[in-house]
Formats: sequence, C-alpha cells, structure tokens
Amino acid sequence: MSENNAPGARGPKPRLLFVEDEATLREHLAQKLSDEYVVDTAGNGNEALLAVMRAKPALVVTDIVMPDMDGVELLKTLRQSPGTRAIPVLLISGRAADEYRIEGFEQGADGFLAKPYTERELRALIRAMLRSARSRAETAGREARDQVEQQAVIERAKLKRALAELHGREEQLTLNQLQLAALKEADRRKNELLCALADELRNRLAPIRKGLEILRSRSSDDELSQRTVDMMDRQTLDLERRLDSLLDIGRVTRGSISLKREKIILADVLANAVDAVRPVVEARGHELVIDVQRPVPVVIDGDFALLTQVFFKLLSNSAKFTDQGGTITLALDCQGGEAVVSVRDTGIGIAHHALEQVFEMVSQVHLDDARPNGDLGMGLSLVRTLTHLHGGSISAWSGGLGTGSVFTVRLPMVEESLAMSAQAADM
Repeated sequence: MSENNAPGARGPKPRLLFVEDEATLREHLAQKLSDEYVVDTAGNGNEALLAVMRAKPALVVTDIVMPDMDGVELLKTLRQSPGTRAIPVLLISGRAADEYRIEGFEQGADGFLAKPYTERELRALIRAMLRSARSRAETAGREARDQVEQQAVIERAKLKRALAELHGREEQLTLNQLQLAALKEADRRKNELLCALADELRNRLAPIRKGLEILRSRSSDDELSQRTVDMMDRQTLDLERRLDSLLDIGRVTRGSISLKREKIILADVLANAVDAVRPVVEARGHELVIDVQRPVPVVIDGDFALLTQVFFKLLSNSAKFTDQGGTITLALDCQGGEAVVSVRDTGIGIAHHALEQVFEMVSQVHLDDARPNGDLGMGLSLVRTLTHLHGGSISAWSGGLGTGSVFTVRLPMVEESLAMSAQAADM
C-alpha cells in the first residue's frame, strides 16, 4: 500500500478497538494494523467496554464467539448507549452459527467478515467502513447545520416581524400621545375660554341685577310689572349660579382650588346647606325631611365652605327636578369608616342608561324632559370633583323615569369620630 493511500497520511491515525479472545491473533493483527491506526485491544466484551470508556474508537472490530461477553452482546450494549450508539462495528467469526450473524445485523452491525480472512481483506473492509462512517457523519453534520440555518432564518424572520410590529406600535403610541397632548391642550384652552366667558357674563349681570333692584324699589300697582320683575330676578339669580358653577369647574380644572382642611362636624355642614337651599325648596312647595339622628357627632377632615356647596347643589338639584309639592329627604349615616349622606327626592327620576352620565360636565339627561330649567349638569360635575378632592365618592340611583332619584355621598371619617362611633355602638 502506498503512503498517500494510508489514512494517517492526511491527519491523525484513526483509533481501532480489536476484540479477540485468541491472544496471539489479537496481538499479531494489532501490530500489523498499527501502521495505519492506533489499535487498542481487548480479550472479551467486558474488557472492550472498559477500553471504550477510556478512549472512544472510530471502529470496533470484534469476534462473535468469546467468553464472558460475546460480540453480539457487546454490540447490543454499545447500541443502547447514546454515547456509543454511532460507533461502527465489524463482526468477525468462523465458528458462529448463522443465527448469531443474523442477530448481529439485526442489532445494527455495520459489517461482517468470516474467518479465515487475509490482512488485505481486513484492511479494505476497515477502510470502507471508516469512509462510510465519515460520510454519514458529514451528512448528519450538514443536515444539522442546514436545520440550524433554516431555524435561524425562521427566527430572523420572526424577529423582523416582531421588530416591525414593535416599531408600528411605537409609532402608534407616539401618535396617540401627540393626539392626547393636543386634546389636553384643546381642553385647557376650552376651559379657559369658558371661564373667561362666564366671568364676562357675570360682570354684565351686575348692572342688570342693580336695575332690577331699582325697579323693585319703586312701588307699582301694576301686577304684571311686578310678576315680570320677579321672573327676571329669579332667572338672573339662576344664571348667576350657573356661571358660578362654570367658574368653579374652571378653577378645579386648572388646579387653582385648594382645600382649607379642618376637622368639621358634618351635621353643621348639612345645616348650612339646608339654610341656603330652603328658599328654593319653599318656593316650589316641597317638604324637606332631615334625618340626622346620630348619637355622637360625625367628624370629617374637609373644607366647610366647599362641602356646603356640594350638599347645597344636590339639594337644589332635587328641588329643581321634583314636581311642585314633592318630598326631599336628607339623611346622614355611618358605614364602616365612612360618613354616608344621601339626598332622596320624589322627582322625575333618571333612566337607567343615563345614571353614569349625570355627572358629566355637559349632561343631556334632563333635556328631553322639555322643562324650562333643564340643567346642563355643570353642578353635578362640580359636586363629583369636590367630593373626590375630599377623598370621597358619589353615586346616583333611580328606579327609572318618574320614580325619583337618590344621590349618595361617602366621605372618610377622622379617627376620633370612628372611635366615638364605636363607643356609642357598644353602649
């Protein structure tokens, strides 16, 4: 054999494991094959497994008939382990029955050589099996690389799509932020314009109010003139209150309203609101029922004037939307750590679908009632805002049109009031 054809001429020698129970034959073939290969030897299957553990061979050449563990059992053991499953195995036998050879191929033998054989024949078969093994390994490597490359292409495509989606979302988010900023700016300018307009209109009402006072001071027997002056006075006063609500909402929106917090008795706030609304209630012939029967004062931390405004607006709202001679009930109770104030009326009620709209700044809930004093909802919007500033909440309930309404305000009580309420409950 020429030097260029030797496997070791182009790189390190392949390692062979030669398994043969005849020591003379084993050592002779190992010495002969050592020019092309690094040859390890073993006398049976058990020794062969130990040799494989010490150094993994490129090919195992094993006799079939051996003591302790024969060649077929060695083959089975190698094929059962992931680390040795791919090692090519050449079975050699001159005495084994056909069933052993058949079983060997069934267990995955890569080749078979019958004794007697020549050294040249053995070398050719070993070279062919090693080339075949290298070819399979290269093919498997290419397939693995191709799979990795294909997976990488898929992952890159997924990443590209994800980045495109992310970029699109970022652009949409930026657009939404710009739109939101524009809406906030437009809302701010709208509020400033409304407040400026309300302030201007209120200033224009001052000489009208003065003129009505002059007309009222002049005695006149003309009943129509007196009724006209009274009507103008009521409408002017109502317009002033609406403009005041609009100005208050503008101050809240701009954050220019600050609470003058102090510990106040809630019953005093309610009494103040009742005194302010009583002329409106009496003018419409309503009955005002006060249900404040607490054994101890209910104390909250809040702004006396602003809370008075909250309950005045709720009471005046009920008076306005209750038919002549109706009933308005103001009640105070405690639930847990909250003071609960409810304003109930026997008025026109609220449709179920409109309950959440009554607190909007421009509510159309009552406009369909075709009443001359339909409310645009500015008062209730302010009530909700002031209640939230005090850490409380407000809700509306109605059984539907014609069934009356209930507005409920919940405000946190101070710790002293909670302790006194608990003591009163234990007595």
